[in-house]
Amino acid sequence: MSSQGSSKIGSTKGGRDPFWAHGEKVEEKDTNRIRCRYCAQIVSGGISRLKNHLAGQRGNVRPCSKVPDDVKSQATSSLSSSLVNKQAKMARQAREDANTYIARWVYEAGVPFNVCALPSFDHMLQAIGKVGPGLRGPSIYDLREKHLKKEVVYSIIFNAKFWADVELSISIFAPLVKVLRRADGDEPSMGWLYGDMLKAKEEIALALENKEARYLPIWKLIDARWQSKLSTPLHLAGYFLNPFFYYSSWESVERDGRFMDSIIECMSKMYARNTSIQDRISDQICLYRNQEGSFGRDAAKRQRCSNSLNLGKKNFFCMSNIIYLQSKFSFTQLFVFLVNWWKLHANSAPELKDMAIRVLSLTTSSSGCERNWSTFEMVICFTFLYLQ
Repeated sequence: MSSQGSSKIGSTKGGRDPFWAHGEKVEEKDTNRIRCRYCAQIVSGGISRLKNHLAGQRGNVRPCSKVPDDVKSQATSSLSSSLVNKQAKMARQAREDANTYIARWVYEAGVPFNVCALPSFDHMLQAIGKVGPGLRGPSIYDLREKHLKKEVVYSIIFNAKFWADVELSISIFAPLVKVLRRADGDEPSMGWLYGDMLKAKEEIALALENKEARYLPIWKLIDARWQSKLSTPLHLAGYFLNPFFYYSSWESVERDGRFMDSIIECMSKMYARNTSIQDRISDQICLYRNQEGSFGRDAAKRQRCSNSLNLGKKNFFCMSNIIYLQSKFSFTQLFVFLVNWWKLHANSAPELKDMAIRVLSLTTSSSGCERNWSTFEMVICFTFLYLQ
């Protein structure tokens, strides 16, 4: 469609908007009421309303029925561009208002300016933007209780240093826990506990990269407790009389006079009324130390460091594999093996054999007795109540 009004859009007297070329003021000084040059309809609302009229947009004005197609297309494009520009201007103003309020809050709260560089600050802004208008911030109670607890948990879960410290703590305490669990058991463990503690200290040093500055303070704490509570003549004698420990650590045991002192002290107390047995044990200890007599037989040497519990051909009873051995077998099984070794290979030292079996048969804790007495006490109590 075309008409006489179809012409290039240009500036007119009506104003700077080029669409004044398609309308005229009803009154010279009134830019609000404009007469359409095509259908002579008067529209109120200024040049924007005239554009609605020419573009054929219903709602606020009746569409023009005589507008040329090119003018209609130009009016539609102009309205769309105006809408985009208006939305962009509103967005800029909204952003400026938001930044003003954020800055005002920072100043009032005395928050350091560098908090705006934190990733969590951007996360907060993004989350607020997703919610949109009407967002109510958390209450003081929520900040102090609910969200604080969640943030603490979040910080722990995603804190790599925390988990590295946890892993290090476990690597330090796990060997000690193993020793304490064995010490608190009901099974014969006197021959193993001292060696377990030595191995636990080695594992701690390994976990701390064998750096003395890191593991020696921990060793000192362990030794302080160990020397005062657990390093008794019986523990040392049990280590000495355990062939798997003694022969694999022969040099260090022989250099440490405490072991022989412990053997003599245990012997003196166990056979306090029989000095002749004490003398025979003193002589027989030399056979055990020097691998002489029945202790020097090939079978005795082989079976203290080889397959005697159907483990295959590996030397599991060597010191380096003792932890594997104890994780695979109970102390009762290990005790049976020790007793069998002494019964088979200590025939040259019958009195020492008797003493060794007695020492190695001991538990290292009275917890089993205490649990039994608690059970007996409960049974007696119920029986007494029943009889009443």
